[in-house]
Amino acid sequence: GNYVFYDRQQQYTGACEEEGRIAAFVLTRVIGHYPDGGRNAIMVDAGATALTKDSAPQGGVCSVLGEPDLECYRMSQEVTMIRRRDGGMFPFG
Repeated sequence: GNYVFYDRQQQYTGACEEEGRIAAFVLTRVIGHYPDGGRNAIMVDAGATALTKDSAPQGGVCSVLGEPDLECYRMSQEVTMIRRRDGGMFPFG
């Protein structure tokens, strides 16, 4: 099924060239922001139940549409933590 609908793996291998052609996305909410120096991360209310815990060759377990500089770096059943790859601050307070 993933070839028909495309997913991150198909994008990575080149079968699906545009992120916008992937058939399914998960819409989630930001439920926390941790601006301290140790984390500088946001928390969203979609975890392994909504996404997956399987990592992909391109890195991580998920990606943020249109934001290649963000990475999903930690996940539980209910939530996922996201941070900037370059360690920079998020543009909101």
